[in-house]
Amino acid sequence: KSAISKSKKFSEDKYAEFNAQVEQMIKGRMPSPNEFFEYYNVIESLHIEIPAMLSIIKYCTMVKGESVGYPYIIAVAKNWAYDGVRTSEDVEERLKELEQNSNKIKTIDVKNNSKF
Repeated sequence: KSAISKSKKFSEDKYAEFNAQVEQMIKGRMPSPNEFFEYYNVIESLHIEIPAMLSIIKYCTMVKGESVGYPYIIAVAKNWAYDGVRTSEDVEERLKELEQNSNKIKTIDVKNNSKF
C-alpha cells in the first residue's frame, strides 16, 4: 500500500507557500519530505483547503507544542474532515466550539473544586 501511495506526485509550486508556512509553525523540528507528502495527501484526498490545513496545523502546535508529531496533525485533520471541517470558516467554527467547551469544563472544574 505505501509503495503505491508514494508514487503519487504533487506539484511543488502548488505547495511551496504551504511548505514555508508549515516550517515556520513547526519550529521544534524540521518536517520531513514524507510528512509533507502526508499533508498533501490529506489535503487532496479529503478536499481540505490549504488555509484550513494550515489552521489545523497551527491549532495542533498550540495544543502539543512546536515539535508536535505529524501523525497527531494528520489524525486531527482527518477527524475534522470526516466531521465536515474542510474550509477556513469550518476550522474557525470548530475552534470556537472547542473554546466554548473548554470554558464549560473550566467552570465545572472550579465549581467541583470549591466543594472540597
